[in-house]
Amino acid sequence: MTPTERARRSDALYYDTESVARRCLCDMIANRESDLEDARAENAKLHELVDYMTPIAWYAASERERDDMRELGVVE
Repeated sequence: MTPTERARRSDALYYDTESVARRCLCDMIANRESDLEDARAENAKLHELVDYMTPIAWYAASERERDDMRELGVVE
């Protein structure tokens, strides 16, 4: 979603309070915060796995694969 689309959606929710209750909006925010927390936890686990696997993958990788790993920021 682009910033403009987000702003329009926000305005629609703000001004259309008859169809969207404040409780519903609060629930939506709480759900998004929970999703974000879960995604950060999953990201931390994946980062650990990458750190563990990097030396193994580096040893077996071709030069092209090593370039891809550098581009992704897995190795320096």
